Amino acid sequence: MKKTASFIIFALIAAMLCTIGAAADCGPHSSVTVTFPEAEAEFYVTLLSEKKSYGPHNGAYRDLYLDPDGEPDASTAAYLKLNAYRDADGFYFLGMIGECNGETDSFDWRWGYYPPDVFKVLVYYPSTDSFAVSGILKQYAFSSYFTVRDNGDGTLSVKQSYNYLREAVGFGVRVCFTLAVELAAAWMFGYFTPDKYRVIITVNIITQVLLNLGLNAVNFRRGFIMMAVTYVLLEILVFAIEGVVYTVKFTTFDESGKRCGVQKAWIFSLAANVLSFVAGWFIIQGEMIFNK
Repeated sequence: MKKTASFIIFALIAAMLCTIGAAADCGPHSSVTVTFPEAEAEFYVTLLSEKKSYGPHNGAYRDLYLDPDGEPDASTAAYLKLNAYRDADGFYFLGMIGECNGETDSFDWRWGYYPPDVFKVLVYYPSTDSFAVSGILKQYAFSSYFTVRDNGDGTLSVKQSYNYLREAVGFGVRVCFTLAVELAAAWMFGYFTPDKYRVIITVNIITQVLLNLGLNAVNFRRGFIMMAVTYVLLEILVFAIEGVVYTVKFTTFDESGKRCGVQKAWIFSLAANVLSFVAGWFIIQGEMIFNK
């Protein structure tokens, strides 16, 4: 049994280290959201990065725009303009853009997967073929929110505006989705009694609170790189906590006093975390496509 548990833990560590860009448990991952409370005009927005590449972003989306069929459409033309922009401080365009059609009073754009840690907000107005850019900014929390206003002189004023309600709702959604995945896994493993479901629900709420609070605290105080390392360690801790709890609650003793079902409990903990990991990965991929 010790060998089995050691193998499971080693396999999980290896999986986490090889897939640091993905997000298990329905993807608690850092994000930057910029809000334009005055969005009367059509414009395109992006974040310029201090580094030429950041995570998976290195301008790889460029091929989607540089080889259009026929005449360039509005998005393609805007992309080419942003791609040709040269920042005075040497910040780089990574290929992610948001579009505001100018038909709304307020506009939100979220970069939800590996946003640059240090960045500028850049806006392009196609009607006047002009740009407006902010000063240098930095992520200040696991999910950072900023309110942006155009000064009318080619510069943007940006203020931090943390959205507590949105983060609370997002946390609730992640917990519910994780619970749905793990309860489905419990059904497949034969753990489908009400008392076992209550254990799974309780332990997942506790571990999700631990995971999210830990990531927010580390990212706020130590930055994105340390947060990514902590994320791996916390995910291993979540797996270990769940394995121990399920071993205590879901196993029985035979006539000789030997505990039965320990291996099944640990395999269930691993399977449930892997399933939520995969589900979170697909959510992230869909979010990346939506944000292009």
